[in-house]
Amino acid sequence: MIKQQKEVKIINQKQFNPSSSSIVGLNGLLFCISDIRHGIGPLLSIHLRSALKWDPAKIGLTLAAVEISAFLSQIPAGLLADSSKQKRTIIASACSLIILGCLIILWTSTFSSIIFAQLLMGISIALISPTIGSITLGLFGRKNFPKRVGINEIWNHCGNVISALLVGMFGYIYGTQWMFYILIGFAISTLTFLSFIRPNEIDYSTAREADIENNKPISLAILLKRKTIIIFNLSLILYYIANGAQMSLVGQILANNDPTHSPLLIAACMIIAEIFMVATAYIMSRIIDRFNRKTFFFVAFSLLPIRAILFTLVESTPLLLLIQTLDGIAAGILSVIGVIINSDIAINTGRFNFLQGLGALSIAIGESTSQMFAGFIAKSFGFNVSFLFLASVAIIGNFFFTSFMPETKNRS
Repeated sequence: MIKQQKEVKIINQKQFNPSSSSIVGLNGLLFCISDIRHGIGPLLSIHLRSALKWDPAKIGLTLAAVEISAFLSQIPAGLLADSSKQKRTIIASACSLIILGCLIILWTSTFSSIIFAQLLMGISIALISPTIGSITLGLFGRKNFPKRVGINEIWNHCGNVISALLVGMFGYIYGTQWMFYILIGFAISTLTFLSFIRPNEIDYSTAREADIENNKPISLAILLKRKTIIIFNLSLILYYIANGAQMSLVGQILANNDPTHSPLLIAACMIIAEIFMVATAYIMSRIIDRFNRKTFFFVAFSLLPIRAILFTLVESTPLLLLIQTLDGIAAGILSVIGVIINSDIAINTGRFNFLQGLGALSIAIGESTSQMFAGFIAKSFGFNVSFLFLASVAIIGNFFFTSFMPETKNRS
């Protein structure tokens, strides 16, 4: 008995000191994979609208396909990230699917082929997020995890800024198809940095928030009965229903107003948002432990209806771009706090990556619902009515979250 207690104490005191090679590899991976880990929706909407002349409803269905694919893949991806030690192989497979999907979009123009490419993208998106979270937790440990999540997002959003600059410049000079060549280049670079991460430095029990005493995951039947998990994921669904289509709708408005410069304009939207995401993620990494988790999530939620309503009040391109600062702040907050709340909930369950996959599934449900409904509403009643619909969902979602979601900070 005494021996077991000593072993548990040693595990609790384990030092997480990843090598500079692994740190450089993770930072570079996050930088290069940044713009592709959440899909290519805004870029694809520009390409389909400008180059192929598709209508908003058809574009909405196409963008929803990637979310449906991610929807079906999230749970298996989370379980795979929990159970497998081949985490680098999972990321490499996801990058390969992204490259293949981009090539299909470049080489074909039929509805069915582009839908197929989006399905491949959905699988890759499902694989990337939980696996990156798992690698990070396994390398740095739970104590350092909240701060490291903020650093992860800084690298992620910096990569978004650079890729958006390249995408906008090459898309404007050489055509919208070059936006996808840039993404292929970033996917290949990701594979290079991935090789720098040393798998022997990843603590695989910590990487899934396993109970240090028995190291066995809790059963899914018991886990999914917890009200906190249900409430949090319903909140994520409502958040992304309200948020998912806003950027795509703005992209279509810009494409209608100025088809020639639309690649540059959508890149400007992305760059403005990403700059504010970097600043927000940096601030989050410094203050994350000073405030409750619910406070951060509430602020992110509150910015959604403000942004949607502002889009209905302005028409000029500079003002549309200015409103994107709100997107950057909200996304910067949520990208950090969402992972940390899941980590809080997952303590001693051994199911952190499953919960990450479940959260990504909720996001996929919200995103796909948003794209489909917003696309059809925009086609039938106009863009302003679509934005007001999204604002209404945001207000309802924020009320639900603040009323029912318990605080998860300092959970034992």
